[in-house]
Amino acid sequence: MAFRKKQTIKNTTVAFFSNILIYVLSLFTSRIIKEKLGLDILGLNGVLANVISILNLTELGVGGAITFALYEPLAHQNRELIKSIMAFYKKAYYVIAYIILVFSILGVMYLYLKSLYIYLVDLNSRKEK
Repeated sequence: MAFRKKQTIKNTTVAFFSNILIYVLSLFTSRIIKEKLGLDILGLNGVLANVISILNLTELGVGGAITFALYEPLAHQNRELIKSIMAFYKKAYYVIAYIILVFSILGVMYLYLKSLYIYLVDLNSRKEK
């Protein structure tokens, strides 16, 4: 039991400092992007980061559900139940992957068409002047 407690404390500590490092580095990267590439690229970077985080929500806690569902079969070493649970979750992840793929393609198409529209409107307004 002491080994598990030690590993849990170690895991929590590493996760805590990793998150702090990620936040600090994101501050520096956004500053560097703003200074070197401009606000437009920084805004685009923010949009893409938000899109990725939203797509990450489509996982919908399936990982936690897998852990919960496998706890008893693993404790009793019920291999057949483990195989059937894993086959089910494999199908679930494929469905989630296809949903993410479809929404990603639609999102990219929307952003492309929106930027093309803005470019054409800007080009047209310049011709009128």
